[in-house]
Amino acid sequence: VCTNKFGSHVAETFVKQSCSGDVAVVCKHFLNDRALIRFLAGDKFGNYFVQHVLRRVQTLPACSDLTQWCLSHVPTIVADTQFALNINRALGTAPMRSNKKRASH
Repeated sequence: VCTNKFGSHVAETFVKQSCSGDVAVVCKHFLNDRALIRFLAGDKFGNYFVQHVLRRVQTLPACSDLTQWCLSHVPTIVADTQFALNINRALGTAPMRSNKKRASH
């Protein structure tokens, strides 16, 4: 579902809008599968789901241990995937883009 443009949107909406208990269960299940994280991290639509999960799990008090696990392991799991930088930004482990424009010579 997450590798399809519209399916990914449905999954992202679930993660953003569902009650914390339901989301915690889904996030814990998803984040226990390193191969799935890596696969979706490299997909043009799936990486958005990974980003939403990582942002949401950090807001759930019931997932504080999982958040610590993500901070320690996800950057390594996704390191050489196409969308690693975006995923690490969602996790807060990569620098944010600067809006400053370069000075003209």
